[in-house]
Amino acid sequence: EPAFAIGERAVPTYVAARRERIVPKEAFVRLAYAPGDQVKFDFKDVVARIAGVDVALHMYVARLSYSSAFFARCYVAEDRPALFDGLVSACVHFGGVAREGVFDNASTAVKRILRGRERSMNDDFAAVCGALALRMQFAAPAKGNEKGGVEGLHGFIEDRFFRPVPEFKSLADLNRDLEAFAESYLDKRVPGER
Repeated sequence: EPAFAIGERAVPTYVAARRERIVPKEAFVRLAYAPGDQVKFDFKDVVARIAGVDVALHMYVARLSYSSAFFARCYVAEDRPALFDGLVSACVHFGGVAREGVFDNASTAVKRILRGRERSMNDDFAAVCGALALRMQFAAPAKGNEKGGVEGLHGFIEDRFFRPVPEFKSLADLNRDLEAFAESYLDKRVPGER
């Protein structure tokens, strides 16, 4: 109708009101875990002084969802050998393999993101997970809350171990101290879901 006029804000206001009625709000359920149920792991960029030189490192962090026990190790590259070494070393550190692992969609593990939660793992990562009998779940893209425990742990370790910038003679010395740091928190609460 020619006399009908609509303001610029009317459409977004109408759409927002309709969306509230049509699209359900996202709900979160607090999860409870049994021992050995799940391990979440990820990488974080950190800096340490090695033999007098500031070096950019990639810290692999794994965290058990039940106990919040964690493992951390630094590498010079965030590649498949680092991922595989971190995963196996974490299993040794924890004294076993969790039933399920949660990781993001890094190319070190994922060949292709499919529909929903389905992922096509690269052959090397699939072989390592198969050898460990570790069933994998992958976080949805841009959903950091799905790995909240390990994401919060990154900052926890960075604040307490990497500030101020620590100095070591070698990367092996750093990793030895980092493992001792994780051990020192074995019976203490660390950030993340419980």
